Amino acid sequence: MSIRFILGRSGVGKTRLVLNEIKAACDELPQGDPIFVIAPDQMTFHLEYQLLKQSQYPSLMRVQGLSFNRFAYRILQETGGLSRYHLNQVGLALLLQKVMNEKKDQLSLFPFYANKPGFISKVSEMIAEFKNYCVTPNQLFQTIQTQQEISNWSVQSVKKINDIAILYDEFEKLSLGRYLMTEDYYTLLSEQIAYSSTIANSDFYIDGYHLFNKQEELILLQLMKYAKSVTIVLTHDLNSTSSVFSLPSRTYSKLASQLEEMGLNYEIQELTEGNHRFKSDTALAHLEKQFMQFPTVKSEAKGVHFFQAANSRLEVEEVAKRIHHLIHKEGYAFNDIAIYTAQSEEYQELIASIFPKFEIPVFLDYKESMLIHPLMVLLYHVFDVMMNGWRHESMFMIIKTGLFMDVSQIKKQQSFYEAFQAYQRQVDVLENYCLARQIKKQDWQQKDDWVYEKYQGLGRGYVKTDDDLAVEDLLNTLKKQISSLLTSFEKKLKKAKTYKEFAVATLTFLEEAQIPQKLALLESSAEETQHLKLLKQHQQVWNKVLELFEQLVEIGQEEAVSLENFATVFKAGLEEMSYATVPPRLDQVSVGELRRARYQLVTDLGEAGQYGIKHAFVLGVNEGQIPSVMGESSLLSEVEREQLKELGIELAPSLEQSQQDEQFILYTVFTSPKQTLTLSYVSSNDEGKEFLPSYVYNQLKEMFPLSQEAHIGREFDDDLYEQLTTLNQSVAHLLAHLKQNPAYRSYYEPLLAYYKEHNPLIYQMVMRILGYENEVTNLDEVLTKKLYSEEIVASVSRLELFNQCEFAHYLRYGLQLKDRERYQLDLPHIGELYHEALKRIATMIQKENRTFADLTQDECQTLAKMVSDELSEQLLYKILKQNKRMMKLTERLTHVVYKTLIGLKYQSSQSEFKPMFFELPFQTGKSNGIHIDSRPIGKGFKLSLKGIIDRVDVAKSKDESQAYLRIVDYKSSQQDLELDKVYYGLSLQLLTYLDVVVTNALQLIDMPAEVGGLLYFHVHRPIISKDDQDLLRDVALEEQILRLHQEDFKMKGYLPDDYDVVTLSDHRITDRLKSDVVPITLKKDGSFSSRGTSTLSPAELSMLRNYTNQTIERAATKITQGSLQINPSHHGDRKACDFCSYRGVCQFDIDFLGNQPRILAKMKKENALEAIKCQLEEGGDQDESSTH
Repeated sequence: MSIRFILGRSGVGKTRLVLNEIKAACDELPQGDPIFVIAPDQMTFHLEYQLLKQSQYPSLMRVQGLSFNRFAYRILQETGGLSRYHLNQVGLALLLQKVMNEKKDQLSLFPFYANKPGFISKVSEMIAEFKNYCVTPNQLFQTIQTQQEISNWSVQSVKKINDIAILYDEFEKLSLGRYLMTEDYYTLLSEQIAYSSTIANSDFYIDGYHLFNKQEELILLQLMKYAKSVTIVLTHDLNSTSSVFSLPSRTYSKLASQLEEMGLNYEIQELTEGNHRFKSDTALAHLEKQFMQFPTVKSEAKGVHFFQAANSRLEVEEVAKRIHHLIHKEGYAFNDIAIYTAQSEEYQELIASIFPKFEIPVFLDYKESMLIHPLMVLLYHVFDVMMNGWRHESMFMIIKTGLFMDVSQIKKQQSFYEAFQAYQRQVDVLENYCLARQIKKQDWQQKDDWVYEKYQGLGRGYVKTDDDLAVEDLLNTLKKQISSLLTSFEKKLKKAKTYKEFAVATLTFLEEAQIPQKLALLESSAEETQHLKLLKQHQQVWNKVLELFEQLVEIGQEEAVSLENFATVFKAGLEEMSYATVPPRLDQVSVGELRRARYQLVTDLGEAGQYGIKHAFVLGVNEGQIPSVMGESSLLSEVEREQLKELGIELAPSLEQSQQDEQFILYTVFTSPKQTLTLSYVSSNDEGKEFLPSYVYNQLKEMFPLSQEAHIGREFDDDLYEQLTTLNQSVAHLLAHLKQNPAYRSYYEPLLAYYKEHNPLIYQMVMRILGYENEVTNLDEVLTKKLYSEEIVASVSRLELFNQCEFAHYLRYGLQLKDRERYQLDLPHIGELYHEALKRIATMIQKENRTFADLTQDECQTLAKMVSDELSEQLLYKILKQNKRMMKLTERLTHVVYKTLIGLKYQSSQSEFKPMFFELPFQTGKSNGIHIDSRPIGKGFKLSLKGIIDRVDVAKSKDESQAYLRIVDYKSSQQDLELDKVYYGLSLQLLTYLDVVVTNALQLIDMPAEVGGLLYFHVHRPIISKDDQDLLRDVALEEQILRLHQEDFKMKGYLPDDYDVVTLSDHRITDRLKSDVVPITLKKDGSFSSRGTSTLSPAELSMLRNYTNQTIERAATKITQGSLQINPSHHGDRKACDFCSYRGVCQFDIDFLGNQPRILAKMKKENALEAIKCQLEEGGDQDESSTH
């Protein structure tokens, strides 16, 4: 029995000595006794590779490089102890979640966190730590009893420890004689070492460790007692008084004292002569020797570099450039380079996205969860679907995985990717349909086919096209494909009663969905595209899932369980699943976390027998990051750990101790490379928050004052030609350079010429971007005709949108982009409901030769209720019966219709104008309604105007020789006719409707007609103001309320300035002077008052009709010319962009050259009329200067 400690500082050759000894022993006795080298998991790959390289067959069989875990399994195969079922991290999570579900009633704190993602993982880590430090449940229970006697713990701490003890105790009872977790192997190993003949005849080398937990210590002590020889390698300097070595000093001292207590002798072999690692660089040798003492180096330090980056992305890009330089200019291998980080997640994402652009292969030594794999997403959310009634969000989480695709459809495409893209487009159509119809479980499972209708409101005049039928067929194909699988799965789950039955049901579902075949296709696709990482992930995931089911069945067996509890256990297992991190190739840059990474055995591919990295980059050396300011992440707080320690339960080192030990970790990292060490920090984050460098960074700079610090910012001071790396990255930098300094264009012409010759697509892209000013060019005539056809069929609102913003019109009517429809009652639908309700009521009373004035108040209420009930049966308006809240809204809508009828009843009783037409359509070639001729516009185009007029009223003079037509437009919000908006082409509807009916009066009433008015009627429920309420307290009369409501319904717009015509709208105005029906106020002498009156002369009305027609034709002509400028208008407080759905498309931004809105000045009535008059006289387009 021989025990030896090999001690020495970093780089002196400790591992080299071990490997040389092993090589010599194998060369001398190729078939001698076994030799075991035990190292941390993250080091074993390179360890095995080194042993393989230097060993000769048959000596290869003599040496094994293992972690403690694999070594325990190896020995227990010999001595026994493996009969119990092994629980991996997934199985452990499954069992703990099962325990949590069963013991929930006995727990005080944990039930509140039981179903939160990650909580079971925390419990698992806690139990693993207890086992690592040989703490039993009984010790925890005794601790609780002890503290109750001492009474110095908080109630919260007592409850927490008690909950942990209950879970741990139940876990141990369930595991007893049945299961083993990784930590149990260590306990068994320490018990079995004495009985192993292999150990008795073997030499052991322990390397790569700085600290051992209690279980590992027990194993080591047993090995030292029973093995042939044990050599422990520690990075330690016995003669140093520096606090840097406090961590290995504790480890060495503890082992040494235990050996002395056991009466075992040991040898110390301290390596102090020379330093093999830093023989080529004096700066790194100085850094190693003087670490944390920081004496200044007077000479230039070639091996230590510093740089500051404006943010993390620029920091990673700079590292990538330097690595590219090392590889392509200095001839190093990727394997010679390692990167250390502290903030693993942020840097992992950046490195994974940036390094491929520089064509740098990289191995990220981090645990990567499987949860984002499509199969994991399917499994995680399919139980939500089953338990929550097939909710939309959960449904489309699983549908969008692509795993519901039919295998035969996938094989028809050239690749899985192409099939998936096509499938996603189909799913988009499906999701739009489901949102618009609020498809629920019963809809998915109904036998009848779904009906597809583009227009889902009242469906007036809707006829299905071939395209509609194709969409309907697609929807029903997807429906059957998806619902059949889920319905079958649901039936199986309803029958399942035990863990095993639920597991079998789930696995059967996956097989019915052809998941193994689809994963095989995913593997093939990744292999074809040379995506090695994806390939390995797809290869691992199915086996991991099968392993999960195996562990689940083993744990649950035939025990009864509810679907909800099974789902929580199953999800706990999924959350623990991660990919195995095996390097896919040898020559690659290694990226690891400071505390975990071990790169001393990375193979040098250039020199035989050489190993270890040559260049190290340490990223994010910022204050609070390196050294780190650790936060509590365990279930136990630092205070609770300290209290347990006082009662004899010692666990892992405290945060305070870990932070002190980080000096040693930094020492090992900073001294790991042979040739260069580069430290970097960031000065700010993406939000602009400033960051400071770490004190370690500053002290190293002071230690090497002649090492220049580079500053990597957003500005480009360096010559781009010096930064050329890969094609993709050089393009990005070229664009950044030229955007910042356009004057350098000629300097970079050779590079642009290279792109033009060798990659025309990139050249075209670069040229487009360089000239980008967020402007668009007009469509040519051919494309215009393809988009709009030669006959422009347009509503007035469409032309108003064009005048508001040409690009918004192009997107809406050219590309036909629109908001995704949802099953909800929004303002346009409510407005449509009001229109239809009033139309139906008006049609009913018209058939009875009655008017609104003839209705009684009770009839108004009855009609409003009846029509609202009818409309709620329409496809969209079924939402009104969906729940109590919507039924309450129905009552409110009914009340609005009722109050509106009361208002219409009153106005009809005061007026000679009688409603003649409701929802009157007009269009070229219209068989019903008004037929209007198309108008020739542009080159070979014609305009066919269309629209629906809410209401046309007719009145006649006393002698019935003259007819008058009045337009009434229903609005669900307060609105007035602003003549300046008419001038700008933003409000053309009322005047267009007026012109259509007056021009075509003979079609409507068989006689010519004059203008009787153009008015807006506000459909609403009047609300009495506070002042009026105060008045009503004194005069509590129903008539008073009615009067207030009548005034609230007064129409807005314009009437002819003809007294006789005005009295037709309100025949009581002579008595009252101020009308409560129309916007007219008379003076005492009977003339029109300037206040409260909105009238237009016949000449002004004629001018406005003429101007409206010219504005319509001008807008339509510009449409035929392909005009689509991004030119939103701002009129007063109303900005076209405020309510526009297309802002994400046009990306209108005033910071872009030419992206300025058209400021349309507000004008009073007189000024607007004068502007219109001038415009007509000039006969041209509007003066653009007047709109800015």
